[in-house]
Amino acid sequence: MQQYYTKKKNLKESHSAYIIVFVLIYMTSSYFSTVAGIIPGIVSVVILFLASVLGVFINRRNFKENFNARGYLLLLLLIIVSLISSFIYGDGLYNHLIIIFAVLSGYLVTLAYSFERFVDIYLKLMYFLSVFSILVFLVVSIIPSIFVFTPVIGYRVGVEVHNLFFAVVLPGAEFNRNYGLFWEPGAFQVYLNLALIFELFAKNETRKRYVLGFIVAIITTFSTTGYIVLVPILLAFLIKSNFLIKYKSNFKYVILIAIISLLAIKFMPENYIRLLFGKLEGLFSESGNSNFSTTVRVNAIIYPFYEFIKSPFIGIGYSQYLKMAAEKIYTMPTFTPINWFALFGLLWGLPCNYYYIRNVLNFKTGNFSRFLIAIALFLVIISEDFIRIAFMYVLIFYGTKNMNQNKQVNTLVVGGGI
Repeated sequence: MQQYYTKKKNLKESHSAYIIVFVLIYMTSSYFSTVAGIIPGIVSVVILFLASVLGVFINRRNFKENFNARGYLLLLLLIIVSLISSFIYGDGLYNHLIIIFAVLSGYLVTLAYSFERFVDIYLKLMYFLSVFSILVFLVVSIIPSIFVFTPVIGYRVGVEVHNLFFAVVLPGAEFNRNYGLFWEPGAFQVYLNLALIFELFAKNETRKRYVLGFIVAIITTFSTTGYIVLVPILLAFLIKSNFLIKYKSNFKYVILIAIISLLAIKFMPENYIRLLFGKLEGLFSESGNSNFSTTVRVNAIIYPFYEFIKSPFIGIGYSQYLKMAAEKIYTMPTFTPINWFALFGLLWGLPCNYYYIRNVLNFKTGNFSRFLIAIALFLVIISEDFIRIAFMYVLIFYGTKNMNQNKQVNTLVVGGGI
């Protein structure tokens, strides 16, 4: 009888964990919750905060094991810095409360689940979202109007956005891009590339179908940043454990994939080539011309950095940050690493960047591969604004934990249950 109740309790904890991590993803990053305007931002983060508290309560027996003083001190620092900024600049509490609740939620998730447990749950959820989104992408590619009967939750690029809960679709858009459930394809690629990193470097056994699912989903986002980030990730995996030497029989597949990739780009429709590579035009063309997306992303580095230089210790405050974003970069401050500095100064920017990148110590690989992963981790967040996204603070607080750097390198296998 005791075994029955123990098994039932463990099953309850397992189900709740998937729900809570899904809420973490959905409430902070879905098109429905962030763009549609149906749920106010403060309501979203409060729901997430309550879910995180529930997670800590259900997994309270793991509290002592998951607690670390460094993370707690960082939590206090971030809250204090945000409150001081609000007081100095008279910004009001609304936006600061959203950030504080996001930070608190991120911290509580790390108390509820170990890094290994979180990664396991996250990978399974992202694999499901990847497969679902790929199927939706393929169906829309064949029959663009098939989902017009589904609820409309907004408008983007001149067309309606339809909600399938686990994905959104834009029938009639010039480009059929995979949004997943996220606010845009560029955001989806962030979560996909992080999932790919976790699968390749944080698991004892790497599942081929997971890797394939994540890569195909990244490809269907047609995100320039997503494609760029793939390069250091895959290079790190090839270098790790002498992959090409250890698995000589797979070398021909690497060459084949490279050839197919080049051919795919060569025969890709011209408008999709412009979508992918047009952003780089101004950076490498002699004329210096650039498209709108390129201009915004360059300005998203220059202007926040300039504002940070003006007030390096405590930042510029939320009101000035929003004003700068509206006047200089079309309300698109996409360079998260510098945004942390611009908004709240060194006391926020340094620890957030450092502990986010410090997650590389959690990965089962050599130092050079870790260096490449660090590059990927940095690049993956330079084209989106994650200032108020709780998921990013989850990774930051996991980065405060003492990592075991003597983990064995993982192997590539076909199996592995979902």
